[in-house]
Amino acid sequence: AGRGKYLVKIFNKNKSLRACQDYIRGLVEFRKAGIPTPRLMVAGSGSYLHRVKGQRKRVFLCVMEFFGGKNFNDLKPTKKDVSVITKYIAGIHKIRFPIHHNYDSWGTVNLLNEYRLKGKYLSTSDRELIRPVIKDFKKINFRQLPKSIIHGDLHKDHILKNRREEYCM
Repeated sequence: AGRGKYLVKIFNKNKSLRACQDYIRGLVEFRKAGIPTPRLMVAGSGSYLHRVKGQRKRVFLCVMEFFGGKNFNDLKPTKKDVSVITKYIAGIHKIRFPIHHNYDSWGTVNLLNEYRLKGKYLSTSDRELIRPVIKDFKKINFRQLPKSIIHGDLHKDHILKNRREEYCM
């Protein structure tokens, strides 16, 4: 690396090596497809995945160039912003590359399991709101649905735009 600003993403200690590698592969493939993602910095091993010694086990991380911009909680999206971001999201859904299964507690497909584990911590009113959704979800056979890369945790905090009208997802 050289001079400049960088961002370090430290992977959750429960993420497997394969899950971290898949995350890196996703960023590389997205960038190759023209999706604006942070530029990864190569580690000493020649890989984008850095391994450092933690207190109990190895910690995985990656280093990216910092993108100076504001997210869409701070900016009001224009019609052009929505159009451009929608094209990027569509581009993500067209990309095909192999990844391994990785359990994500935020994944829609895992709602029933997460509700079973954590539903008791919801307020009564929140449980009443989600009960019809849970009932309908139980009817879905997720094994019959196609599997592919999705955009992940994409929301207003995770899309940046800078003064030069450039985006970063």
